[in-house]
Amino acid sequence: MARIAVVATLTVALLGASTGAWAQVVATCPRAPTPPILDGNVTPDEWVAAGRLGPFVLLHEGGLPTEATDVRVMYDDEALYVAAILYESDTDRLRAEVTEPDGDVYRDDCFELFIDAIGTGESYVHMAVNSIGTRFDQADGDRSASVVWNVGVAVKENSWSVELSVPFTGGRPPAEGSTWHLGAGRSETRLAELSSWNGFLEGFHEPERFGELRFGGPSLSFSLVDPGALRLGRNSALLFADNATAEPRQLKTNVRVHGRDRAGHFFAAAKFTAGPGARKDVDVPYEVSQDGPGSLLLSVTDERGQAIYRTAAIPFRIPGVTLALYGTDAALAEANRRWAQLPPSAAKDDFVRELNSLTDQWAELSRLVAQRRALGTAELKEVETALEGLRRRAELLASRLRATRMTGAAASSFAAVPVDSLTKVFPDGEAPEGAAEARIEACRNESEAFQIALLPLAKEVVRLSVRAGDLVGAASTLPATCVSVRLVGNVPAADHLTPGAQKRLWPDILTPALAGTETIELRPDATRALWVSVHVPADTVPGEYRGAIALSDEAGAVVETPLRLFVHHPVLPAPGDYHLSLGFWQAPRRIAEQYGLELWSRDHWETLRAYLADLAAHGQKLATVTRDMFEWRMDEGGQPAFRYTVFDRYVELCREVGIDEGIEYYSMFAGGGDTTLTWADAQGNTLTETANPGDERFDALWTAFLTDFARHLEEKGWLENAFVCPTDEPRDAENAPTLQRFARCAELVHAAHPALETTVALDSLDSARRLAPHIDRMVFKLRDDVYDRELAAAKRAEGGRVEAYICCHPDRPNTFITSPNLDSRVIGWLLFREELGGLLRWSYERWPPDPMGRPEGDGRYAAGDLFIVYPGQERRPYASPRWEIVRDGFEDYEMLHRLREAIAEARSAGQAADADQAQTALDEAVARVVGPGPALAQFTDDPRELGLARVKVLTTLDWLGRGDVNG
Repeated sequence: MARIAVVATLTVALLGASTGAWAQVVATCPRAPTPPILDGNVTPDEWVAAGRLGPFVLLHEGGLPTEATDVRVMYDDEALYVAAILYESDTDRLRAEVTEPDGDVYRDDCFELFIDAIGTGESYVHMAVNSIGTRFDQADGDRSASVVWNVGVAVKENSWSVELSVPFTGGRPPAEGSTWHLGAGRSETRLAELSSWNGFLEGFHEPERFGELRFGGPSLSFSLVDPGALRLGRNSALLFADNATAEPRQLKTNVRVHGRDRAGHFFAAAKFTAGPGARKDVDVPYEVSQDGPGSLLLSVTDERGQAIYRTAAIPFRIPGVTLALYGTDAALAEANRRWAQLPPSAAKDDFVRELNSLTDQWAELSRLVAQRRALGTAELKEVETALEGLRRRAELLASRLRATRMTGAAASSFAAVPVDSLTKVFPDGEAPEGAAEARIEACRNESEAFQIALLPLAKEVVRLSVRAGDLVGAASTLPATCVSVRLVGNVPAADHLTPGAQKRLWPDILTPALAGTETIELRPDATRALWVSVHVPADTVPGEYRGAIALSDEAGAVVETPLRLFVHHPVLPAPGDYHLSLGFWQAPRRIAEQYGLELWSRDHWETLRAYLADLAAHGQKLATVTRDMFEWRMDEGGQPAFRYTVFDRYVELCREVGIDEGIEYYSMFAGGGDTTLTWADAQGNTLTETANPGDERFDALWTAFLTDFARHLEEKGWLENAFVCPTDEPRDAENAPTLQRFARCAELVHAAHPALETTVALDSLDSARRLAPHIDRMVFKLRDDVYDRELAAAKRAEGGRVEAYICCHPDRPNTFITSPNLDSRVIGWLLFREELGGLLRWSYERWPPDPMGRPEGDGRYAAGDLFIVYPGQERRPYASPRWEIVRDGFEDYEMLHRLREAIAEARSAGQAADADQAQTALDEAVARVVGPGPALAQFTDDPRELGLARVKVLTTLDWLGRGDVNG
């Protein structure tokens, strides 16, 4: 192992912040009179001379965290000392599940420290500790590196605390005045909050945003106690200045305020004297001249003008009455425009009275906005809330006016507007543009969907019932059972690709199909949507079918949405026979945790059946199996033996529901660090040992398992398409030769049995090229900087499989909650264009603690990246539109594949002209949706283009399949 030396080097840098051009945070690290005892008890006597880091701020949304963190620093000739008091109002709920050294401590409640002694951002050490003292450390991403540090932890009634030391290499302390770059972060799992001293934005591994730790100088520490009332006009922050020296110090406070634009900026400075051996309460006045979002930054400079303390930018928000007024103005103007478009009628007269009432309310609120500097924050909040409510009522009035003009439904309590499945219908958004009827074009044995936007026209809550009718064609009828209607639910999320985006409700939950007896509640302040799916049986007679979805309110008023379905000749295969392989990773343990079930209990298996059946219905082909499904034991003679009880039952269950193409085992070793082998002795005691691929112990144990595993698979008839993934996303790290270890694991896999194959998800082009000879199934991240077409073609030519995967990347196309719906569908078209045989997604149901309330989890992931279905009632999955549209994209892939087959069949039959014409149509359709290539991020943003491309492919299949050259 490499021992990582912490080297002191002078470096000064300035960094930008998200809310303005702020300098990086600064803290002073004074000399310690005596080294502290590292027992976790942060006592004033031991830390009186320490400097303090500034207040912690939240990642992503900014602002101050719910629970504060107080961090102090000092040093002597031997080490850097850091103390952290992590305030926690409910210490009984601290998560401390990781007990193994260098385990994933960062998933617990933990304190994390990052040190870049050189200051380049290219090399730094990372240390983390949870509340039971389990340590994690790495250097430059290498867990196998031995980072030298000592730590003590203590848990008290309302806090837990950490004391740690990082020894200097060779006893050489940093020179006085020199600087290190430092990051300090905290993970609070109960509230799912990530916070940091230095203002991290997206995650803790942002070395360009490390703060500056300045060594030496007097024992001065500062603590921002209260940033002030934060109201329009004069404010005052309270700063504690502790001078532990025997001399008075002449210091200066500097305060900056950044508003939402230049007119809201402010700067002021004031001198003060910190008396010897005393604390001074420093009042720091500042001005907030603009409502809306802003940020506050405070620094202290010494007699030489050098910054010795600087906080991160602390975001704040004064109720945004000015912006709210602008939004209300726009909404009222739109309502007036819509009203003017109505023909004269009694309904128009009713609408004008409502419009005049809203205008009167706007005038009164405008008067209050003009007086905003005289109002307190609470009063401003009331005005902002009133304006937002008025804006929403004006928007709904505009929607009702448009719906009345479109549908002539002024006498009803609601309007129903058909919308395609690729348009998100927001509850707080403008009513989407729709058509007079819903139109669907589909193959046989295909499902297609559309939506019905429900627009409130009444001022009170309306309860609706829904009924789907038969679809009647010239030669046959599709029964109403072919049509399912689900209500679209909403979850709060912020678009992570839009800087500063606020949370709003996104349509992402599909409730179970309505049976016709339920009622839907339509509030006057929100649009709702219905998700209507039509399944066309394989034996349906091609042609046009007509029907309707009828909605009725409690008063008996009925609004029908006409539905026209055109069924084309091609018959798509069942999901289990798709040419495209779906490999969404499963997490059976997370299902047990979510529903409070005992792992592998009867209830757990019953619940798993429902989720696996859902996967199979969408085309899942591979069963994901992991190490915890197997028992590794040593007999009395020290020989390994393996049991497959859980594994067998899981695979059998997968095969029962239709997931029967193959098995993917994940994984053999820890990429980027050391691997811990775990087994039980003859008495059942758990034993562990650290060993890596290439080590005698690792190779011997894994050879024994893989050989026995292959034997077992062969006996069960499951050996074909059995894949072993040695590790995920392999990349070399310093002192951790991941690629060499991967190659060694591949050798072990292939030596165990010729039919046992390797697979891996690749996020590095260099890794893909170097490991290609060792991989049987290459799964490229769907990004241009990773995917290699020539390498993919070569792998296919030698009989290997080439597929793609999505995870937290790419930004687009992807299946996040905030991704455009079209993204989920064009993935199938990209896979077809690139001849990729499958799609892997790293998470099917890896839910955060509150998937419906906080789908982004602790903020490390984009909303919805952790899952694509929701944990529903009765231990059944609730789909998302993303999940349904992904399957639609797979059906498109099968449709395109069928046309390619039909073209080949036409050529074989000597119909070259027909084949050429059909090939041109296929090429044009694909280019219309995803372009001719080679860029993977090249695809249309217009759902209409996809619809037109589908029609081109379907009509071409119709005439080519029937031999009808004239179409």
